[in-house]
Amino acid sequence: MRKVIVVILAVLALTVGMAIPAFATPTAIVSIAAQPDYLCMTLTFNDAHDGSWDAGAVGESAVYWWDDEGGAQVSPFPGALAFANCAGNITNCGYGTRDITAECADFTGGGGWNLTTGAPGAGTVQITFYPEGCADEATGIELDNSPIDVYEDLATTASIGVELSLETGTFTDGVAKSSTGVVFTITAAD
Repeated sequence: MRKVIVVILAVLALTVGMAIPAFATPTAIVSIAAQPDYLCMTLTFNDAHDGSWDAGAVGESAVYWWDDEGGAQVSPFPGALAFANCAGNITNCGYGTRDITAECADFTGGGGWNLTTGAPGAGTVQITFYPEGCADEATGIELDNSPIDVYEDLATTASIGVELSLETGTFTDGVAKSSTGVVFTITAAD
């Protein structure tokens, strides 16, 4: 009988020993990291520029540069547009690669000035956007009343210098004009 009890205890010990592992870990941990995908941009200004541009007295069929506000109105293009010749600087302060759009409102005052693409004529003007590195005046992007893609794939924390020009047509009156300005918007990259 003793042998039977010892055998039964041995079988029970083996069975229980297999059912409950001696070195099992009772928990498992999975680390999780996440970065919010958000939009953010800053527009800073070089030199004495700020969020306004007073072009002053302008003549017909002439080009004026934001970087030379009140200055000699010298083209910033001795070659590709350098950061030092840009009036502003857009930085992607959000997370993720982003695109930049720009749009401009027509000018009011007297008969107003409407924005045009192509050469300005009577009562029209052209506002052109130039990103840092732009090859020459001819490769700028003409703005309109609706958002236009002006820069693609601006990386997180990256910056791009920006410049604007105002090209006048012929005048229909002598009344001062103003626009609510150029609106830059950062969007998710396409």
